[in-house]
Amino acid sequence: MPWLGLVIIPMVPIYLNLQQRYRHASRDIKRLSSNAMSPLYTHFTETLQGLTTIRSMRASPRFQRDFQVKLEESIKAQLTQSAAQQWLALRMQLLGTLLVGGAGLLAAITASHATNPGLVGLCISYALSITGQLGDLLHAVAETEQELVAVERVDQYLQLEGEQNALGSADPPFDWPTQGVLRFQEVQLSYREHLIPALRGISFDTEAFERIGIVGRTGAGKTSVLAALLRVAPLSQGEIRLDQVNLKTLPLSVLRERIGVITQEPFLFEGTVRENLDPRHGFYDSEIWHAVKNSAAATLLVQQLGGLDGRVEQCGNNLSAGQRQLLCLARALLKNAKVVCIDDGTSNLDDESDLCMQQALRNAFKSCTLLFIAHRLRGLQAMDRIIVLDDGRICEEGKPQELAHNTATIFHGMLVAQDISPEDFTRLD
Repeated sequence: MPWLGLVIIPMVPIYLNLQQRYRHASRDIKRLSSNAMSPLYTHFTETLQGLTTIRSMRASPRFQRDFQVKLEESIKAQLTQSAAQQWLALRMQLLGTLLVGGAGLLAAITASHATNPGLVGLCISYALSITGQLGDLLHAVAETEQELVAVERVDQYLQLEGEQNALGSADPPFDWPTQGVLRFQEVQLSYREHLIPALRGISFDTEAFERIGIVGRTGAGKTSVLAALLRVAPLSQGEIRLDQVNLKTLPLSVLRERIGVITQEPFLFEGTVRENLDPRHGFYDSEIWHAVKNSAAATLLVQQLGGLDGRVEQCGNNLSAGQRQLLCLARALLKNAKVVCIDDGTSNLDDESDLCMQQALRNAFKSCTLLFIAHRLRGLQAMDRIIVLDDGRICEEGKPQELAHNTATIFHGMLVAQDISPEDFTRLD
């Protein structure tokens, strides 16, 4: 049936036009769908993690409303994607109908049905199947482009602007730091340009191997001191020096490697205890056991897990929050850093583990400068100095016993608020 070419040739540009329009539209719809799903997953995860706080603040209706808005945006993208698929399917069926109808019409008006009826039937049956094959081909090409949207998003993340001065401009001296002497000089920190500064002109100096407790009410800027030290956000003004080296000039990898940190939310990897305590495999087993034994409670925990080869599930799900903090304490001890920052490291510990942590603060961190950010004030009598922050400024500074017995200080009021009398606070020393 050579006359069938009169039907096929006009259909080729129509098919190519449909293919091009659908591919571009489906790819853009996939981008919208991916962008709509990310806020939905993030909001859902944040809601699960902060469920207790949300209920206590009676914010459940607001979070439900926000979730419904994000869910609606995601469903809109999915419905648009389904509509595009139906749009393509309808037009592909029309093309198939025209092809089959044209083949039947040409067979009827020509002599093909009389001379070769078997070939005519074969041609019409092929015309019926070619529609599905063309649709499958188009779907395969479009699906491949849609999946490559994920690769495109990864490439966009890789092109994000890195942290400011991440490579640094100078290398630290050999074996730096050696004394752990910190100097904050008029440090001002803002997480965003339009936000109120979290730190407002913070200035203090530490002596070698001094233990400093940093306290204050919620939002006073305690954790921002740690963020400024680790250059999580660039300083608006001022500078921080460690053993006379300006931290702004150092590469971030070097700076964060030389400072030990125990965060408020302890994080563990999926693997063995050894891999969690020594992720880079830079220490011998004897050194790891020495660090573990310096925190007595961690020794019993590691033995219960089966030694250094004991398994730790993802994010430490087979351990309690207090046990995860004890392992993070052992990791900081193994690092043997001259500056150790603990951000509320006793928040999830029971009384027995808290006592072990206080003993470790007294004994294991003797050869390093310790910055202890605390919400619970018990145990701060072991600190050499207390710094009280309020609204991003240092409002009080001195020895813990002196601040505790001075009824005019904010620190005394915080002790009273936690039902700790100054006499009991001094007696615990």
